[in-house]
Amino acid sequence: MNGKIQPQPQNELYATYTRKLAGENAFVEEKDLKEALAGNDPEMALAIERKIRALNPEPGVWTRENGKRLKLLEAEVKENRLVLRVTQLEGEKPRRLAQ
Repeated sequence: MNGKIQPQPQNELYATYTRKLAGENAFVEEKDLKEALAGNDPEMALAIERKIRALNPEPGVWTRENGKRLKLLEAEVKENRLVLRVTQLEGEKPRRLAQ
């Protein structure tokens, strides 16, 4: 970056490794999502929002809605409840939800 930042090798003593995340790691139970959306479980709201940020775009967070796969693409936590911003229902284009 224009010589302003000098790269440093990572200290392998402090490095951690994990397995590759798969689709089953990205699933959110419908009951957990409902509780987070209603504001009944602030910790779950934070956990789902963080999962969405961490796993977007791949493998992507998802749940089921009316028997179809629903991708949760963007969300935020407001007043201890999860607020979905962008979702995508199976077979459809992503949709931005009203703010």
